[in-house]
Amino acid sequence: MDFEGKVLDTSIVTTHSWRPNCLPSRKRSSSSAVALDLRFKGALRRSDVNSKIFSKSSVDFPFLYLLEKQCRFFRVLTIVSYEVTSHTLMKKDSLAFRFIYRMYNSNCFGPWYTRRQLNRVHEKRPNGHSSSATFTYGDITIKAVPQNSDNYSYVVVCDSTNDCVVIDVGDARPILQCLYDEKRTPHAVLVTHKHWYPFNVFVIRDHCYGNKELKKRFKNLDIYGGEIDRPSDVNMYIRNETLIHIGRLHFKAFHVPGHTAGHMIYALQLNDELKCLFTGDFLFIAGIGKIFEGSTSQMISSLLMLNHFSPDTIIFPGHEYAKLNLSFALSLEKDNEVLKAMSKTVQEKRNTRSPIVGITLGDEYKINPYLRTCSLKFRKALVAAGYNVPAEGKVVGGRDVDEVKDSSMEAQVAVFDALEKAKNNFIEELMKQMEQKSH
Repeated sequence: MDFEGKVLDTSIVTTHSWRPNCLPSRKRSSSSAVALDLRFKGALRRSDVNSKIFSKSSVDFPFLYLLEKQCRFFRVLTIVSYEVTSHTLMKKDSLAFRFIYRMYNSNCFGPWYTRRQLNRVHEKRPNGHSSSATFTYGDITIKAVPQNSDNYSYVVVCDSTNDCVVIDVGDARPILQCLYDEKRTPHAVLVTHKHWYPFNVFVIRDHCYGNKELKKRFKNLDIYGGEIDRPSDVNMYIRNETLIHIGRLHFKAFHVPGHTAGHMIYALQLNDELKCLFTGDFLFIAGIGKIFEGSTSQMISSLLMLNHFSPDTIIFPGHEYAKLNLSFALSLEKDNEVLKAMSKTVQEKRNTRSPIVGITLGDEYKINPYLRTCSLKFRKALVAAGYNVPAEGKVVGGRDVDEVKDSSMEAQVAVFDALEKAKNNFIEELMKQMEQKSH
């Protein structure tokens, strides 16, 4: 994809030269614990509107494992409360939803709970959920820094100039340790998004909570974020196709609504091309972020934007969800050899705590169900699994060329709806298996 693009009023932001007038800132205990986790997932997914606003693909609730140590009364009470909210308060247009969602987006309760949760996760997993990983492209180095229960932050450095950018600081401690070990000073932070998951006090502000601490440690630090989401402690608000120059590190921001209304992703320029894509909760390995604040058609449009990037674009997601996402994909296409090979590779890497990041967009198009909604083979697999989706294709020379006849937005929304039902069923089945193992 060409680095040149449409330039808006605030579309060129350069650090070390000038800045525009910016808007004012404002031990898992047992398998039964996993079963409890999945019980919540099943309860939440049963809401007929959850596909718009609730549980994201392979979402994790780390705090549930702490509940396992509490009395049975609180476990039952929490499950009941989830059942009630998933059926009554989950309507996006209701006053209850607007009130509670606003509360969790506020700066009152949120920071207190986030700090508490981060401390617990840090005590439970002082070495993180994965090992760190370093990727080198010429004189540019990208280091994946694990944090929280399954998050990734990234430290991007130009070795020849020592320019340094950090992406998504959920917890400042792992980032500060990485910067200390590497003897780096950050010049900017890029934030993909922020939100509180509605009615879910078990999930934290996991992509921007550490901004405040970095601001304290490093004076005049520029923190970039979308002007729609307005993540905490951001002082440089950006829009779609904003160009960000941090010394010799050049990024282009893209607005991809769906997971949140103002989600941004950042493309890093390598050799005059956009080659590395930091996707936050927009795109995962073999999955996507749950549609909380946007619509299905918005998410599809955002995903279609990826067609402008070359297949060798390297993906750096915000969470470690590859293993479960691939299991879901294989449940739909049990004979898919590409999925089998990728799943085996991921399993081997996760056995050694290696991060599953840095795969190419071309590989994603082969393994990610949400990027294959226009594949005739994939639609036929959904039909074979019992889901009603348009599955008529073109035949050229008596050969199926894997092209659907109907690639309209309406047809793709139907495929997404089928995928949501399939994911619900997959989680429910997984929940049953885990409950059986716990007895």
